[in-house]
Amino acid sequence: MLPIKERVLGVALTAVVVMGCALPIETQPRPEGEECRLARVGGTVALDRNVGVGLRDRNGETHRVLWPFGFTAYRDFEGVKLVDGDGRIVAREGDEIATAGFRDDDGVAHPCGPIEIVQPGRP
Repeated sequence: MLPIKERVLGVALTAVVVMGCALPIETQPRPEGEECRLARVGGTVALDRNVGVGLRDRNGETHRVLWPFGFTAYRDFEGVKLVDGDGRIVAREGDEIATAGFRDDDGVAHPCGPIEIVQPGRP
């Protein structure tokens, strides 16, 4: 049996690992070409219990997003991180972003270009 000090350290390390958990997000199918609509979509990256990782508009409403193919998201002690298909963090919870894309008739955003940080959520 491990000494108490080592057991406590093991529990603390396990807790840190569990906190950095993946979040389910909706993504678009794999693109067949480089086509991307010329319109722009944007908003503030926000986690919402009804839509998952979405975009909050200036009225405070969070909308569903079908993120580009290969994107993932996870939450750690600093908040939600949005990760592109190459594993780079492209935005964080609270960041205002803009990108090429469109909104469908149901108001769901379909971003399809590089993510641009318009206003960082945190310094």
